[in-house]
Amino acid sequence: MPLPHFTDHIAEKTKTLFSARLPLQVRVTASCALLILSVMLSFGSRASDNAIHINADFERVSASLHSEYLRAAGAQLELGDILQLPAHQWTATNSEAPFFGYSPDQLWVRFEVLNENHQKHHLLLELPYPLLDQVEVYLLQNSSVIQHYVTGDQVPFQQRPVDATHFVFPINLEAGARNSVYVKVSTSSALGAPLTLWSSEHFFDHQQAPLMIQGLYFGIILVMLLYNLFLFASIRHISYLYYIGAVLGCATYVASVLGFGFQFLWPHTPWVNTFAVPASLALFGLMGTLFATSLLNVRDRSPNMYKLLVVLACCFLCVLILSFILPYRYATIAVSLLGMPTTLIVIGCGFVMLRRGVRTARFFVLAWTILLSSVFITGLSKFGLLPSHPLITYSIPLASAIEVLLFSIALADRIIEIREQTFAAQKTALEKEKIAREEHHRFLELKFRSERGELAAKKTLLEAKEDNRAKSEFLTMMSHEIRTPLNGVLGMVDLMRDSELDDNQRHFLSAITHSGASLLGIIDDILDYSNIVAGKLKLKTSNTDLQLLCQECITVFSSNRERQHLKLFCSFASGTPDCIQADPARLNQVLFNLLGNAFKFTQKGHVFLQVSCDNQSAADRVRLRFDVIDTGPGIPPKNQQKLFNAFSQADTSINREFGGTGLGLSICKKLVELMGGKIGVISVPGQGSRFWFSIDCQQADNDFLQQHKLQADDLKNKTVLLISETPIALQILSDQTSSVGMLAEVAHNTDNAIEIVKSDRKHFNFVVFDLDANNPASLDQIRSLKQLEPLRNTHFVILSTPVLLPDSVTLQTLGVDTVLQKPFAPKYFLQTLSQTLLNASRHPLYAGSAKSDHADTDEFPHCHILVVEDNVVNQMVISGLLKKLAVHFRIVENGASAVDYVTQSGATIDLILMDCEMPVMDGFAATSAIREYESKQKLSPIPIIALSAHVLPEHQEKAFAAGMNDHIAKPIDFAVLRRKLSRHL
Repeated sequence: MPLPHFTDHIAEKTKTLFSARLPLQVRVTASCALLILSVMLSFGSRASDNAIHINADFERVSASLHSEYLRAAGAQLELGDILQLPAHQWTATNSEAPFFGYSPDQLWVRFEVLNENHQKHHLLLELPYPLLDQVEVYLLQNSSVIQHYVTGDQVPFQQRPVDATHFVFPINLEAGARNSVYVKVSTSSALGAPLTLWSSEHFFDHQQAPLMIQGLYFGIILVMLLYNLFLFASIRHISYLYYIGAVLGCATYVASVLGFGFQFLWPHTPWVNTFAVPASLALFGLMGTLFATSLLNVRDRSPNMYKLLVVLACCFLCVLILSFILPYRYATIAVSLLGMPTTLIVIGCGFVMLRRGVRTARFFVLAWTILLSSVFITGLSKFGLLPSHPLITYSIPLASAIEVLLFSIALADRIIEIREQTFAAQKTALEKEKIAREEHHRFLELKFRSERGELAAKKTLLEAKEDNRAKSEFLTMMSHEIRTPLNGVLGMVDLMRDSELDDNQRHFLSAITHSGASLLGIIDDILDYSNIVAGKLKLKTSNTDLQLLCQECITVFSSNRERQHLKLFCSFASGTPDCIQADPARLNQVLFNLLGNAFKFTQKGHVFLQVSCDNQSAADRVRLRFDVIDTGPGIPPKNQQKLFNAFSQADTSINREFGGTGLGLSICKKLVELMGGKIGVISVPGQGSRFWFSIDCQQADNDFLQQHKLQADDLKNKTVLLISETPIALQILSDQTSSVGMLAEVAHNTDNAIEIVKSDRKHFNFVVFDLDANNPASLDQIRSLKQLEPLRNTHFVILSTPVLLPDSVTLQTLGVDTVLQKPFAPKYFLQTLSQTLLNASRHPLYAGSAKSDHADTDEFPHCHILVVEDNVVNQMVISGLLKKLAVHFRIVENGASAVDYVTQSGATIDLILMDCEMPVMDGFAATSAIREYESKQKLSPIPIIALSAHVLPEHQEKAFAAGMNDHIAKPIDFAVLRRKLSRHL
């Protein structure tokens, strides 16, 4: 029986019961039962049809109450998949605003609409939650899609079917039609779909009130921003700036939540929605926390609370940055979890300040309490713990508007309080001004006395500066005046050494040379110390071949080595760069001082120069360490601390025994510190000393590295037998050969070497034999080694000093391929081995500088040099040195004669040696005149080398500025002169 007829049947039965002759109690009970059954059937009938009925009087209805929902966890379903699902998987919402918190699920909502009208009806489906990433709406009739919309805050705003801050979809119903509506929601924010179905006319009428509220809210925000910005420009109080930042963050958040921002501010850039909410909240938290610290002056009133608020501000800053990186869901959760305790802490801070009598804290606490309530309610709603409601939706905008007004009032109150404090301070100041006036007279008197004393101090300072300037000029002048005759003395002694002299005369000449060199060293030390103290000493960094620099240093001390019968070694640790950027002159000066001290105080044993590199150095920087080790008497610990002080020595007896001013190590310390390093000493009395220093420098340029790179690839896997009676020498040679991949064996003497060769009948590519002055049978031992069958085709390399060096005939007879002069840097030893392979078919090669520096030479054939020198003695010295070099030269007495000779004689000049201090025309003016003449005549510049007794950097720079190419300090050293000529000729 149909349900309506069944209901009529129950009504008839009820009438029959009342008319029947039954007891009254039975009739009433039966009638009640039938009535209840009828009501239940009526409700059941209504529940079975949950569709939304649209009639002519329809205005609006909550579609959520008539809907069923389905959450697809971990699946991306389409409409076709949804239509095939069984009915029991759908759940009734039973809520006008269903929210499910932050969930990655896909939400489907469905409901049915029945148009009971006899004509078409136009409806609007509203989803008033604009923070959804993607929303799709399907209108179905008989399982066919007749309308389909796709929108969301990740879709450009212009693609929305209705221009509104939230989502609105037109629903067009045919007359008498029954349609199904399916809504699909995917989002990274809180998952929910509060749906409302409107008639078109009533929807737009209903929108007027929310639009007015939003306009009022943003109008208030704009007015407060402009007003407080004006106040900030006038008062310049930092609190206003924090207030403006907090208001901007709050307004941006509200605009994002209401969809206002997407509609009006960034409609074409939906990607802004991925961070707008968390970023604006983080900005509000950051500026709000800073505003609290400034407004309540927490820094002065509660330092501990201030530190806590600063930490929270830093946390908000981190979240602000992360909001542009993290996914929207995690960034929003992070800022929410940080915001809730921060709000409680800030409110607690306000209560503490209120208890301490801070008047402004009243408005501050009230504002934060209102905001906390709104945030708490909204948070519970977003996490699905509270149902959605218009008041909840607009709670944060309303609370934030109230908070903005209260904060502005609090700021005004704070400024009033500051002004009151200022007025009070002015009153106190006026009271104290009377006392100040009484003190003014006494102050003026004290000021007069102070200024008079200051003038006296300035006068003393100027006099001291004048004294220092006079001392500096005196030192410079005395250096020049002493060097000029000293140049003649040492030059003449150098020339006399090549003449026929007996032993006594040579002894006297050596004494003169040593004394002159000592005097020259003292002059240089005093000048250097003076420059360092005055702060005039500056480093000149350039690309430097470190091995060449060390080779030059140890070569200078080779004569000391032979005279004192000491051994001198040099080694580079593995990984130490060959080329660096440093000041070679100053690095050379430090090494000279340390090696000089080592030879001065060492009577027997050896001196050892070690160079190593810090493995922890950066890629573009190098930290080098230099160690100068000797076997001298050592230094007691109590005397080590004052070694690097000026004019100090370890013991006063040292000066009497060895001489010296005590400036050398002090200068070394200053130079090393200028190079960014440290210097020190490790010494045990009776066991020798180790002086070390380290410097910071950069790697040399790539072009320089390529030019000075050691080419030793041909030595890889070559075998070598190393023979030396000195263990240190064997260790150094073994390390050097192993560093390039050679296979080395060591022998401590010739017998050991013969035993090695005979035992395994090994063939060696090289035999390196270290000649020892204590072994007169060394040559016979070489001959016996050469006769061994496995060594007949082996290259023999002899390490020797000039004193022990055999003549070339003897070396040819022995079958020696190469002789390398000791001492040497590792690079030159390896170069010698490599060169020996290349020159295997040539006569024995003498590596190093076996020839005497004083031997005649033809290094500069057909070269013509013009010497410009006014001092007769210096003319004789230079003439003697140039004759030893077999150079053609001419001497003129002043700069004017030099200019005339260059411009008028027409003679070919390859180089000019130009004295700087001369009568008539000095060297600087003469050089400038020559350069001007060359420029006018378009001639190639003639190399000009300055000769000067001035050694200060400013004098060298003056020479270069005048157009000179190089500089030689007087007294002129023959080796330096030859090196400079080689460079320019």
